[in-house]
Formats: sequence, C-alpha cells, structure tokens
Amino acid sequence: MAIFSFIIGIIYEEFILSNILMEIYSILYAGILSGGFAFVLQIYAQRNITPAPAAIIFSLEGVFATIAAWFILNQILDVNNLLGCFFILCGVLLSQLLL
Repeated sequence: MAIFSFIIGIIYEEFILSNILMEIYSILYAGILSGGFAFVLQIYAQRNITPAPAAIIFSLEGVFATIAAWFILNQILDVNNLLGCFFILCGVLLSQLLL
C-alpha cells in the first residue's frame, strides 16, 4: 500500500527533496513508531489473549482516537463524535456484562 501511495504521490504531487529532508524526522517517527512499533506490540498482545477480547479492544480504537484528538490536538468534538463514542462504549460494556 505504501508503494502504491508513493507512486500516486509522485504522479500527482511536486517532488521537492529539500521539503522531504526538512520533515525527515516526522516521516521516520510516523513510519517507525506509529506504524512499525505499534504493529509489533499489537501482534505480540494478540498472541496472548483470546479472539473475543481482542475484537472488543479493537472496537475501542475509534474511541481512543477521538479522545486523543480532543486531548492532544484540541479538536472540537461535536454531538456525532460524542454519541458514537457513547454507543461504542455501551456496546463494549454490554458485551462484557453478558459474557
């Protein structure tokens, strides 16, 4: 997927090496820590739990992303965001209480 995105980017965007070099630390951080390291931790954690709790944890990804966007980026949450988080949390709680 990354190679495909790179090819499309070269076709449709202007390629300026100096701009890429200015942002190299951000690019490496996003690629290595956010992508690679998090993926390795996810695989390791999935090996040690059963599929049902793993699916429940993954369903909370949107909630965690919303909270992080609000907390870190000072993003304004509208009613749809809050209702979505609420319904996801209710679904997770219901699934845990019924198990």
